[in-house]
Amino acid sequence: MPLRKPEPAPSAAEGSPVLGDKTMAQYPLLLSYLMDERYEDGSPREKSALSVFVEDGRLKVALNDKDCRRSLYVASDGLQGGLKAMESLLGTGKAEWRAWGKQARKK
Repeated sequence: MPLRKPEPAPSAAEGSPVLGDKTMAQYPLLLSYLMDERYEDGSPREKSALSVFVEDGRLKVALNDKDCRRSLYVASDGLQGGLKAMESLLGTGKAEWRAWGKQARKK
């Protein structure tokens, strides 16, 4: 059966916590990457993006840090496990980020 084209959704109001539900509240570090427009020192940053896909029969979650041009990947059996693993990696400060190509800049 072909996929039905979705109806246009109303856009969220500026500054509204789109991901601020109870599920995402469990992952404050991940939520900061997705929502914060400024660093701690007040300098601007480009917000990150979260990708979810299936590869080799496992669910994979990628945090794409647009400002630093790098990505962090985790594999899991489910979305909640992937988000929990991502939050844990971010909390250790030892996450193994993958730089984006030759233009990746170091911070």
